[in-house]
Amino acid sequence: MEENGIIESEDEELYIYGLEIVQVKLIAGILAFVLSIFIRTTLFLCLLLVFLIPIRKYAGGIHAKSKWVCLVISEAVLVIAELAYKFNFYSEISNAIMLLLGSVMIIIKSPYESVNHRLTDGQRKKYRRISYVLCLSYLLIYLLLHMLGFTVVNVAHYSFRLCC
Repeated sequence: MEENGIIESEDEELYIYGLEIVQVKLIAGILAFVLSIFIRTTLFLCLLLVFLIPIRKYAGGIHAKSKWVCLVISEAVLVIAELAYKFNFYSEISNAIMLLLGSVMIIIKSPYESVNHRLTDGQRKKYRRISYVLCLSYLLIYLLLHMLGFTVVNVAHYSFRLCC
């Protein structure tokens, strides 16, 4: 791409890093999806990721020094959440407690910064606001579903702190 004038030579490392991150995320996504098919929790995984990805992006979390360590930890967290769901390790009380504790953690700590991923002041303020809105939205969704009589398995708030 450098030879065709698409990228500058000084940006080559940045593009290579970006492609490596895409590769790891693609491997993680395929692996998570295949494992969810194998243990028959695909719908749960999809719902978990709908809630987990935004809160993880804006509330922050631990960033591993290696992308491969991140992949292993992320997959382990997803598999543990899926197995806990499959074998009914959650109750309405534990769900409510995890949701409330996770929400308090988000309000107090967000955005959680890692030494491997620093934020500017502007990003910090923006991410904190978005985290609060997501947190409030999750609480309202939980309460609404609970009032409508649905059993809600909410592991997104618990697992976002464990993901890298």
